[in-house]
Amino acid sequence: MNSLALTSKQSALTRFVSKQTTRFLDSTNICLSVCHFVPHHFHPNYFEALNIEKPVELNSAVYKRQAEFLAGRYAAQQALKHINVPDKQVGRSIERAPVWPPGTIGSISHSDSIAICISSIRQKHIALGVDIEPIMSLGVANDVHRLVMSNNERKYFNTLAMNESEAVTFVYSAKESLFKAIFQFIPQYLDFSASEIVHVDERNAHFNIVIPYLLGKNTPTDGVFHGSYTKYNNHYITLIKIKAKGEKTT
Repeated sequence: MNSLALTSKQSALTRFVSKQTTRFLDSTNICLSVCHFVPHHFHPNYFEALNIEKPVELNSAVYKRQAEFLAGRYAAQQALKHINVPDKQVGRSIERAPVWPPGTIGSISHSDSIAICISSIRQKHIALGVDIEPIMSLGVANDVHRLVMSNNERKYFNTLAMNESEAVTFVYSAKESLFKAIFQFIPQYLDFSASEIVHVDERNAHFNIVIPYLLGKNTPTDGVFHGSYTKYNNHYITLIKIKAKGEKTT
């Protein structure tokens, strides 16, 4: 394939992006964008072809990392377009966290071949966090469950329908979503022991998660967070929405 073809948007959207969907989540103003991509079809010229700004420090990254970044930013681009904020770039802070256009909020995540983004106008919600994780093998789940889950969580999840691989993956993903959502309020990286899932509603796919040391404190988050989740292509997708004070939790 010649270099001209590799720089075209059509090539990027047929070779690299295999599928992209965008929709509003039920009864919310939050947009979910899902981008399936083919890492081995990545080419550096696709950043320009898709009108995605490439951080200079990414030039030295392996192609796999560049492909994941591009897919995530493309998912974000489409989500912003869906909420009527077209032609805006999602920047990157010195901590490598996404910097959203003024008046918007969002979150990005990716696995090896799926990138997702949620975004919204900053009104009812003040922060969002999303994560996608492939369901772990039993061997990996056994290796990491003590790092990811507390004793209370392990006991609680034994009462649920999830098997061990699903439970560890779900907890890992939920805590990642939480840390992304609260980073603007607590700009530090928290380990998995900092939060704990206290309730899962498997029928409605909702969960509650707490950060114990924030409970009862006068913060924008109050220490209690409400999330939702779904299974998708042998992955878990988890979502945390932080409401503005005075807004009802849904």
